[in-house]
Amino acid sequence: MNSSLAQYLFAQETLYKIGTKNEIVPQKLSKENGSEAAKATLEKPVEVASPEPMIFRMKTHHLIVVYAISENNRTFLSKILMALNLSYNKVDLLDFSTYKGSGFKEIIYNNAVKSILIFGEKAGGVFLQKLNLNKYQVKELKQINFLFTDELDIIETNNQNEKRLLWDALKQLY
Repeated sequence: MNSSLAQYLFAQETLYKIGTKNEIVPQKLSKENGSEAAKATLEKPVEVASPEPMIFRMKTHHLIVVYAISENNRTFLSKILMALNLSYNKVDLLDFSTYKGSGFKEIIYNNAVKSILIFGEKAGGVFLQKLNLNKYQVKELKQINFLFTDELDIIETNNQNEKRLLWDALKQLY
């Protein structure tokens, strides 16, 4: 944009230039020596804190996703992990009810994920609908194994043999 057009369009406006380090500096256009050339005059800089999105950093390659896990569910999950010779140190547990990130896509792109175990529809959210997963069936997509199951409460009650279905699927996953 040439300076004459800029002066015409923004003569009475305060323009903001976004600098490095999240710094916003107001700049006003003024005429210099009667010419139409625009000159940016700096006023005092204003520091603006940009909110950092929460990025879930995994310590392992195996992610377990739950929604609002209770203490009873945590105990039941630890028994499941022990049966697989795993522990909370060998998997990452994500409670989707408290997660403030944008979703699974950023988790997958920011971590080297090998498997994702999702307990319940609430835990999977919109991402689960896009994957079109069947319950208790391991599905591999882009070298990541996905397993979608019922909520931990439902599996623990074992009304429709959910424990057997989970165990068979977990043997394929791990």
